[in-house]
Amino acid sequence: PLLRGLCAIAPVYYVTGNHEWRVPGLRGILAQMRACGVTVLQDEAAVIDDRFTILGRKDASQELYTGQPREDMETLMKKAEDGTYTIVLDHQPRDYDAQAAAGADLVLSGHTHGGQFFPMAQLMDKLHLGGNDLVYGHKQIEHTDFIVTSGISDWALKFRTGCGSEFVIVNIRGQ
Repeated sequence: PLLRGLCAIAPVYYVTGNHEWRVPGLRGILAQMRACGVTVLQDEAAVIDDRFTILGRKDASQELYTGQPREDMETLMKKAEDGTYTIVLDHQPRDYDAQAAAGADLVLSGHTHGGQFFPMAQLMDKLHLGGNDLVYGHKQIEHTDFIVTSGISDWALKFRTGCGSEFVIVNIRGQ
């Protein structure tokens, strides 16, 4: 009922993350989401009002669980409608150089839970453990904006230290 209500208000787009692939019956869950009006994107594109293309990537860990690799960014970007603003949904913030080189406008990620435990985010940023990718926040490379949210939930241990839960609202303004 909640998903149906949400989908009645606005379109909902979804990409899987690393934990979903451990859930028994995932295909059935995704089918139920689709039946409720959620657009599940797995290396697929959806065009909104001929102005935006949402590109949903398969999660990077999916290959481990299914043996099927995800598309590279250059291939995925070819699915974008010409002249549209491209928004990439990629659960794990880990492919920034390729996403910027492919010309994505905005990349939205989660996965890290904002570092979840103090001082994880600080150590990862200082030691560059994620390469040039973020643990949390906003970064711009070339003309591509990257936003990583801490999200609303947690992982394994049911608490956080040093970061909060959040919903992120992104306003995109035309020129």
